[in-house]
Amino acid sequence: MDPKIVLYRPRWMETGATYQRAPLELLAAASLLLSEQVDVRIVDGIVDDDPVGELLEECKDALCVGITAVVGYQVYMAAKAARAIRQAYPHLPVVWGGWFVSTSYKTIFDEDLCDICVIGQGEKTFWELFRALREKKPLDSIDGIAFKRNGEVCVTAPRQFTDLNDLPALPYHLIDLNRYFDSDPVNPVFRQFYSLVRGEEWGHRPLRCLTYYSSYGCPEGCAFCASPGVTARRYTALDADRMLDEIQSLHEQYQFDFIIFNDANFMVSKKRVEQFCHGLIERGMKLNWACTGESTHIAKYGDEFAKLLHDSGCVFLFVGGESGCEETLERINKKRRPEVNVQAAQILSSNGVGAEFSYIIGFPGEPESSMKSTIRQCCKIMQIPLAVPILRYFIPLPGALFYDVSIQQGYSPPTSTTDWGTYDLVFAEPIGYVLTRKISRKSTHFRDYYFRWFLKLKIRRKDAGLVQRIAMLIISLRLRLASTALPFEIWAAGFKNRLNLRRI
Repeated sequence: MDPKIVLYRPRWMETGATYQRAPLELLAAASLLLSEQVDVRIVDGIVDDDPVGELLEECKDALCVGITAVVGYQVYMAAKAARAIRQAYPHLPVVWGGWFVSTSYKTIFDEDLCDICVIGQGEKTFWELFRALREKKPLDSIDGIAFKRNGEVCVTAPRQFTDLNDLPALPYHLIDLNRYFDSDPVNPVFRQFYSLVRGEEWGHRPLRCLTYYSSYGCPEGCAFCASPGVTARRYTALDADRMLDEIQSLHEQYQFDFIIFNDANFMVSKKRVEQFCHGLIERGMKLNWACTGESTHIAKYGDEFAKLLHDSGCVFLFVGGESGCEETLERINKKRRPEVNVQAAQILSSNGVGAEFSYIIGFPGEPESSMKSTIRQCCKIMQIPLAVPILRYFIPLPGALFYDVSIQQGYSPPTSTTDWGTYDLVFAEPIGYVLTRKISRKSTHFRDYYFRWFLKLKIRRKDAGLVQRIAMLIISLRLRLASTALPFEIWAAGFKNRLNLRRI
């Protein structure tokens, strides 16, 4: 009988819909194992009805179980599963991997939730770990892990970076992709941008969306991001031809409508992206796709590049705008002028490509004037036809430079997996600091009301009636002035909601 490895991904959110992308991190961990005739079983808390029950059933005759988690509720659920495994199978090796344990493995060991942690890029590490467990060999020679020996945590040498082109393709056949395609809704932002950019709604049938990694790491040194601490700003990416071959093969098998590149930074190499775009066109692959990008790259690459993105089927980009203040951009290690964000949005929009620009306020020590500049730039971005700003609050992430700065300024980080589980990366409120009442009110009014309303109006601009056109003019004026003074629209909306509740 082939040795069995069980891999588990917990749910990301406690309640409500969650972005149901395929478990790429588990597929990556499994990729090299398949050359060893290993029986790999994947349990996914996002789509399975009783994931912990299924996990315990699969663990009965397993060689080891691997668990992945990122900061937030997933850590809490991973810990819950690990405790259940410990109780049912005390001698089964439990291995954790992922971004959280790469920076915070001590927390996992302190709660006796694992035997081994994989630190950083994990494909080769997990493969070597499997061999050592199968052959009952010491773990000291395996780079990139932490493990306990005689009550002490031992950390081996850092793992050398592995070129993605030297690794096998992700084994999508290990999962039923239709469970992810058919579990619509996929994140509503995809449908919104399709409507905004294409000028028509997707329709009523589910949006079959494939998620795909074409690179690992990021060369940027953002002070608020955990990536520099985990990857040391190293970066590796698949060649364009390999990407095209894999995506074409997957499309022939699964007939998906949309592909999302979940890379940290898809646009690092202009040449690679251009080769990919030309390849899509030459092969006649009429796909809708989206990716991540830096505004510096987009502004530098220019209109011709943006037009190529559009012609190859790119619908929108996730872009890190980060701040509208030059001093703050300097502090967070983003070497650019704030105007570059607006320039990038205009280049993309004028060439038929949408963009979601992500901004953050509340960085450690950030003055109110900087936050106001960021809100003003968000308002500028919102006025560009195919661009949308997303305004978030700073969150101290383990491994990030600003995590340590936040602690120095008085922030008390979580000390248990239960506490880490309360971290909300999606709908987060300020953590470890307090915004002034004026900034809090202004950011909330724009983020939760005016930006959302204006996006809906932009999507429906062709069919807008008189009331919608008047609303668009009023909100346009607010955006130009970056003003939330006398927010009568919000008051009216609140009154309408209260009136509707009374009628129920």
